[in-house]
Amino acid sequence: MAAAYLKQENYVLTERCTDKTLLHEPRLLKARYRRGIARKGLGMVKGAMRDFELCLEQDPKCMEAKHELADARKLFESGDYDSESDPEDPIYDSELGYTSDSSDFRHEGNGTPCKFYNHNGCKKGAKKCPFKHGPDNRSMRDDLGRNVCLFYLLGDCKFDDEDCFYAHSKLYLPPSGWWNKPEKIEQYLEMLDMAYEFSGTTPGQMMDGFLGRMLNGDLRDNGKKFIESLDDETNFTDLGPSPDMSRNKPRKKGGKPKKGKGKGVRPRDPSLEREVEERQRNCGFTDDEVYELALQGVKPWDDDAWDVLDVLNGNF
Repeated sequence: MAAAYLKQENYVLTERCTDKTLLHEPRLLKARYRRGIARKGLGMVKGAMRDFELCLEQDPKCMEAKHELADARKLFESGDYDSESDPEDPIYDSELGYTSDSSDFRHEGNGTPCKFYNHNGCKKGAKKCPFKHGPDNRSMRDDLGRNVCLFYLLGDCKFDDEDCFYAHSKLYLPPSGWWNKPEKIEQYLEMLDMAYEFSGTTPGQMMDGFLGRMLNGDLRDNGKKFIESLDDETNFTDLGPSPDMSRNKPRKKGGKPKKGKGKGVRPRDPSLEREVEERQRNCGFTDDEVYELALQGVKPWDDDAWDVLDVLNGNF
C-alpha cells in the first residue's frame, strides 16, 4: 500500500502507512526508506535524514539511501524547507531505541495475556512462554512493546497495576493520543454504559468488540476482516471472544467499579446514542463519515479508510 501511495506522490498517506508498519516492525528497511522519501517530500527533512541514516546502519551498501541522504542534507543545509512541519522529535521516532519485537507481537500463546511480559519483561521469551505477548482489543501497544490496559487509560480499571494483566503507564505512548483528552475519555465511558443498558453487554465484551478495536487502532488495519465477520443478526455480544477475566462482570448501576471516577450514572446524550449505533453498524465510522468516504470511492472496510478520513479532516 505504501509503495502505491509513493508512486502517486501521496506523501501524507505514504508516511502514515509506513508509520504503522514501523511501529510494529522497526527494522523493516523498505518501510523506513519509503518513510524517508515521504518525509522529504513533506519538507520534514530532519526526520527524512534520520530515516536514511538508519537505513544505512542496517545496510551500508544501500546506494538509494546514500543518494537520498545526500539530497536531504543539501536541502537541510540550504534551509529551503518548512521547519515548522519538521518536529525535533517525531512521535514515531521513539521506536528507534529498541529492536523489533515482531516475534512477541505475533505470539498468541494460550490467549491469556502474559503479566510478566507487560510489566517487567518475560524471561521465557516468545518461544517458550505459554501466555500471550501480542496485543489484543483490551490493550494498546506502547513504544516499549508492552500492552497497556485500555481500561486503565479510561481511568476505569478495577485492578491495581500489580494485579492487572496489562501495563498501567502512559509514559511510552504518544502524548497526542485520546488517553490525554478528557472529553474523549468521557465519551468512551458513556459508550460502555450505554452498551450495557441497551443490550446487557458487559464492559469487557464491549471492549472485545468494536470499541476496543477502535481505541487501539485495529479497525484501521483489520476493518475488512472485521466487517466480513458480521451478519445481520450481530450485536455487541457477538463481537469476539474474551479471556476469562473478571472485567466481564456487569457494571453496577449508580456507581463505577473500583478505581473509577465515582460519578454515578451519566445523563444520556441522544446524539451519542445514535453515534454508538452508527459506529457499530459501519465498522467504526458514523454515517456522515461513510458518506464522505464514499465520495472518495473508499469503503469503510478498506485498509486505508481511516487514513483517507484523517486527510479529509485535515488531521495530518
